Amino acid sequence: MSKRAAGRKKRAARKKPVPKERIIFARNLQAARKAAGQTQGEMGRIAGLAQPFISELENGKTTVSLDNAAYLADAVGLPLYKLLMPYPQEESEAKPSGPGAGQGGAQ
Repeated sequence: MSKRAAGRKKRAARKKPVPKERIIFARNLQAARKAAGQTQGEMGRIAGLAQPFISELENGKTTVSLDNAAYLADAVGLPLYKLLMPYPQEESEAKPSGPGAGQGGAQ
């Protein structure tokens, strides 16, 4: 094995997992774009960014600067913090269910 191939193998083994915040941003960005009725290309033109970059962001393959994140939020008409917020729990998970649930204890 060449030194170059060995170096690539070492770097690949050291790869860190994708941070959950990147995945949250990716999901929220895609959902906001679709809710705004925009294609990736349209969003890119509004935000001043290239469509392939938007695709990489929505797929969690790359990071975004704070400035570019703000441009993207503006492009879909949302405050930036909404693109960074985790999805709320499903209502069925958030609400107690079953007999006596949510009544503060046994009766």
